[in-house]
Amino acid sequence: MPRFLSLVILLSVSLSLPCSAYEVEIPTSAPSIKTRGDAQINVNPDLFYVVVGVETLEKDLNKAYALNDQAGTAVLAVAKKHKVKPEDVSTSQITVHPDYEGGGGSYRNSHTAKQIDHFHVSRTMSFRFRDSAMLEPILKDSVAAGANQIERVSFETSELRKHKDAARILALKAAREKAELLAKESGVNVGKVLRIDETQYSYDYPNTNNNVQIGVNQQAIESGGGIAIGLIPVKASIVATFELTQ
Repeated sequence: MPRFLSLVILLSVSLSLPCSAYEVEIPTSAPSIKTRGDAQINVNPDLFYVVVGVETLEKDLNKAYALNDQAGTAVLAVAKKHKVKPEDVSTSQITVHPDYEGGGGSYRNSHTAKQIDHFHVSRTMSFRFRDSAMLEPILKDSVAAGANQIERVSFETSELRKHKDAARILALKAAREKAELLAKESGVNVGKVLRIDETQYSYDYPNTNNNVQIGVNQQAIESGGGIAIGLIPVKASIVATFELTQ
């Protein structure tokens, strides 16, 4: 049976916060200046997530399901081999559907199909661990065990709030420094802060939420190379309004 390997890895850090997560406003009619400050802190990841999938295509549904279950069991055994805690291993999704002849190969176009060409069975499994040295062995062993899809690999930090708050402080300082520069050139001074809004980047997706998308080929995984674990960015952007004084 032909096997197809889809290897797109998503390195991600979950930083999605509502816009204006921190908002402070002091009513005033005083002259003011509004500036934006951006900051980024690069930190070492200490949490790693691997999400892999097994996809099976067979004309017989029972055979497709049995082969998929066999491969899925083998992939789950990889977690045990590398001593991933049972509570950090899960099967998150199992799907079964037919693909039709004459329907573009998709069950969505079944109204044009004459007969079922084959059945499609897939499941997704996820592992979580803290040791970065486990990443490449788990990926390599998962592929060898039967995983033909790598859905996602996430590098994250367990101290996200700590680093995010540090970035916010730096962003606010940057906003004040910008305001002071502009005020000085205008012959006035910067006073107290009147309003603070936290914003999100809209122009550099996917880096808004500290996501980086890379491709890794099968040969790189099988040879045990091709994945470099570096620092991950924690970003903050603050828009602040300051009072202007003479």
